[in-house]
Amino acid sequence: MRTWTELLKERLAADQAEATAYLRVALEEAEEDPQGLLLAVQHIVNARGGVDDLGLNLEERGKLGNLLSKVVAQAA
Repeated sequence: MRTWTELLKERLAADQAEATAYLRVALEEAEEDPQGLLLAVQHIVNARGGVDDLGLNLEERGKLGNLLSKVVAQAA
């Protein structure tokens, strides 16, 4: 039996729109749950090799970079 993480990885790898929606939700909720954003990015990178093909606009890319910087700085 496959784990939830394995199923998620398969879905994110197979469906760009789902991966994009998943990341956008994580971005919206990042102020309350910054670790959730980090986890979402990790899932997408593991499934797709990166986030470059998700069609994020410049504002979303900037927000992603800023929020990930904050999460990494908090972890250090």
